[in-house]
Amino acid sequence: MPRQKGTDTGGTDARLAILDAAERIFANEGYNGAVIRDIAEAAGVNLGLIQYHFGSKDKLFTAVINRRLDGWRARVAGSIAAATARPDAPLADILAAFLRPFLEVLAGTDEGWILYLRLIGRGMSNYARGGVHPALRQLAGIPDLLKEALRARYPLADEAAFHLASYMLEVALTHIVQDRGLLAARSEGQVEIARAIAHLDEISRYFAAGFAAIALRAES
Repeated sequence: MPRQKGTDTGGTDARLAILDAAERIFANEGYNGAVIRDIAEAAGVNLGLIQYHFGSKDKLFTAVINRRLDGWRARVAGSIAAATARPDAPLADILAAFLRPFLEVLAGTDEGWILYLRLIGRGMSNYARGGVHPALRQLAGIPDLLKEALRARYPLADEAAFHLASYMLEVALTHIVQDRGLLAARSEGQVEIARAIAHLDEISRYFAAGFAAIALRAES
């Protein structure tokens, strides 16, 4: 049952309700399609409470990004660290360690994290927007964890190609997290993103071959 609308500031409960509602609506409608009035309605609060707690749509979007950012960065960093702790870990294993947290979320049932990944994927279409650019720019720190790990392990064969290979991986991942049903639709039901984790070895070898071919002095 939605909370009754009131005229007070709502405290922590109202703020969390707004963030939950905003996360869902930004994820499903994108930044441009999200309407603050709809977020207030979904949160069960007065429209003025959103302005009170967050001030603007840009600041609300930023707050939604930031709420889970540290947790997500730590999760990806931990996965990469576990792989790179093995000095003999092949390139494909390091790439798999980066991809695994994303595919595990998409294969799971934690709707909050699923929505968060979808939100940041869809949010990238507004990367150049001044009001939200700083928040989205922070997300670059997550793929940068992989780039740092690769730089530490392998000499670069070509700096520009390394950035290109990294970008193509980011683009693919951004596309994947936006719609969990797209893979099933494009494969006519033969492959679902929820089962993609079972194909992580093949997926990581695919990207490793690209990195090794153009950007790194490494075997795929």
